[in-house]
Amino acid sequence: MQHPGGEKEAEDIRPVQTEQINIQSLKGLVSFSIAQFPAEVIFQICASMSHLLLYCCGRSFEHSEE
Repeated sequence: MQHPGGEKEAEDIRPVQTEQINIQSLKGLVSFSIAQFPAEVIFQICASMSHLLLYCCGRSFEHSEE
């Protein structure tokens, strides 16, 4: 005889395990893509992203002053 509560617990565990697998595969994918790109490209991407971030912050700062 099976308990209905026991089945539900088994279902609750499954999504957590798949989530951990997804995070691990994501980390592996990120480290793999970083290894594929030369350092210059990564630096360029970081520089352009930080420039964009500064630009957006500057714009919002200008609007708040008006």
